[in-house]
Amino acid sequence: MVLRFNTLLFFFLLSHICPSQNLPSLILDRNINSTFSIVGYDKNTKEWGIAVATNNLGVGNSTIYIEAGVGAFSVIAETEPSYAVNGFAQLKAGKNTEQAIQFAKEKDETPEYRQVSGIDSKGNTFAFTGPSLKYWKGFSGHRVGKNYVVMGNQLADNVLFAMANAFESAQGTLAQRLLTSLVAGQAAGGQINGKQSAALVVKGSDNAWYNQIDLRVDHSKNPFGDLQKLVDYHY
Repeated sequence: MVLRFNTLLFFFLLSHICPSQNLPSLILDRNINSTFSIVGYDKNTKEWGIAVATNNLGVGNSTIYIEAGVGAFSVIAETEPSYAVNGFAQLKAGKNTEQAIQFAKEKDETPEYRQVSGIDSKGNTFAFTGPSLKYWKGFSGHRVGKNYVVMGNQLADNVLFAMANAFESAQGTLAQRLLTSLVAGQAAGGQINGKQSAALVVKGSDNAWYNQIDLRVDHSKNPFGDLQKLVDYHY
């Protein structure tokens, strides 16, 4: 009984002394950050895009991978660029999204800490959520729809549902629809550990260089509002 009380007291103190670091980070000695993203494809404009947000600095630096005409991969939780490197190689070799991600996953020594989603040149989608993420605080999972995937970890319960509905009903360009989805996720509760950065990238096979979108808010109290301003400035 005393041991249990001391353990509870220990974690209570940690939560107040170290509010910026979550329990999984402390136990595993890793900097684990809650993140959510949407990857989408517009077959009419031949564009691929990803919108993502997190509670840490510079989310666009390591979670977004797009090759116009080939496909797109979003890699979050414990991000790992090799999923994009191996994934694009597999897509170029004629494999579909599921085959490409599964190939990359087999090369990964710790896939249980990853969340990966992707979409190829034909709009085929696939995603997986590593089993270890279910022990993180909040909800972790993914949702696959027609020409899009939403996923995230350490979320409020209805975030992915709200993101999917928003994307399916949104009007405008792919960039605008992706951002609408991301904002809807935040409005539904977003990440339970706060917010700091957001990013939006859209690339198209037929896009001129000035219509390839690569926008980032790396450190902000309102990354969603700031990202919306950047998209509005772009258009």
